[in-house]
Amino acid sequence: MYKKLRGSKDHKEEEDYNEQLKSFFKSTIEHLKLEPYQKAYMTGRWLDQMLWMDKKSGAMRNHHQRIRSRMIFASASVPLFVAIDAKCTEPWESLIKLAIVALSIFVTVGAALDEFYSYGDLWYTYRKAAELLKTQGWQFIELSGRYREYEKHSEAFEYFVEDVEGIIQRDVEVYTTEGLKRQEEEKKSNPPERSTRLDAPSLTDSSNTRNPK
Repeated sequence: MYKKLRGSKDHKEEEDYNEQLKSFFKSTIEHLKLEPYQKAYMTGRWLDQMLWMDKKSGAMRNHHQRIRSRMIFASASVPLFVAIDAKCTEPWESLIKLAIVALSIFVTVGAALDEFYSYGDLWYTYRKAAELLKTQGWQFIELSGRYREYEKHSEAFEYFVEDVEGIIQRDVEVYTTEGLKRQEEEKKSNPPERSTRLDAPSLTDSSNTRNPK
């Protein structure tokens, strides 16, 4: 069943794939011998977080690849326009020079945006977290890997929760670090303006203190 889901991902939209995956895991969880609150945790916490991170990974990938592909096209076009510019006369010469400048600005801005928002790094981070959660879920369902020593899902559930929360916590820490990094970059790129207000002379300033006669 899972192989069929993986195979259909190449032929359908990611949203459809996530819905199929969600439905499949919900059905599987319902058949596990767990307490209702344990099943609720698996669907409301583990499955929800895994699907959310998978979706975020796809969004970050799309942003990263969209910007990078356009930057590659623009960068490759610059030498072509330079070569054409050498053989052109007015008014085409001015237009081509303008196009070269515009393409150069586009490449610079694109690279800055991609680096500022860390699309590539976030793509990797969300992808890694989603796959780790998925792996933990499959190992728990099959009682394999870390959970192979347990005979019942109820016995392994406590450790499953620890693993899931550990993965989520690490993801939050990475996201927080990226947010702080962007704030620092904003401060560096937009330094606070210096105040032009003149401070009042200090009463203890020696230059303003009259010496007694």
